[in-house]
Amino acid sequence: MRSVPGELIQFYGNPDPVTYSWTIAEFPSRAVAPGFFATLFLAPDGGGSDTPDWNDPNCIVVETSLNAALQGTCSFRFKTNAPNSNGVLYGAGYLGQLVDPSGVLGTWSVTFTNNSYVTLVGPSGVSTNFNMGPDVAALFQVTSGFMPTYFGFQPGGPANIGYRGVYSRLKIQNGATIVVDDTFPVADPLTQTDPNLWLNAYQAPDDNAGKVVDHDGAYWLDWNKPDGFFSFVGISANLTSWADSALTTIDHGARTASFVDTNILVDFPNSVYFRLYGTNAP
Repeated sequence: MRSVPGELIQFYGNPDPVTYSWTIAEFPSRAVAPGFFATLFLAPDGGGSDTPDWNDPNCIVVETSLNAALQGTCSFRFKTNAPNSNGVLYGAGYLGQLVDPSGVLGTWSVTFTNNSYVTLVGPSGVSTNFNMGPDVAALFQVTSGFMPTYFGFQPGGPANIGYRGVYSRLKIQNGATIVVDDTFPVADPLTQTDPNLWLNAYQAPDDNAGKVVDHDGAYWLDWNKPDGFFSFVGISANLTSWADSALTTIDHGARTASFVDTNILVDFPNSVYFRLYGTNAP
């Protein structure tokens, strides 16, 4: 997701510190999805592409994941003067990493001060800092456009497609001013996010990669492929009388999934059952 008000904020030349924070509420196990990670992208003067870490010439990439010891890790990278490539993201652009023994769940943040100084803070309060250097930092000055600011998750490999991470809070702060502080209290039925705060920025065919879940809670149904012989998901309170649940299915790589909002469960106070069926089902 790309922050609408966040695009008006820049850290370079700013007398106040700028902090971006993300709270991870759910994250897939490393046993089933090694290499899965959360991302923050900052791309000055970018056109708002779906892949700023590749398309834009200058991009900061902050990645949060689980290491083999099940510790939370947060890596800080950048590339400069490298449109349509990774540039030095995975070489000289790697400034370092913060390791939090408490794991990946909780609030992480990155703060920029005095143009080039970077501080990473983990959920348990551990922190580290880096200096990008004045020459590199100057390339992240907004000169004629805006600062597209992205939060998201990436599978890290084809085998991880379909596994999910959950943000429960995203926040951007400019000095004492709260620019964005969203806990996603309402799921917009059209854009799935508050259009005053976010633009969906997913690369086809992953247009359904993001889903806002409100505080009332929700569930996911998912199942293995192949499943082409099933035409819809049935719902029942008693296993004897079935109806079409009208749930929308989403392609999750090797699996198919449906999001179940608790609003559709009000008619099932005691129990609810689901099944896949169709005219061609075996």
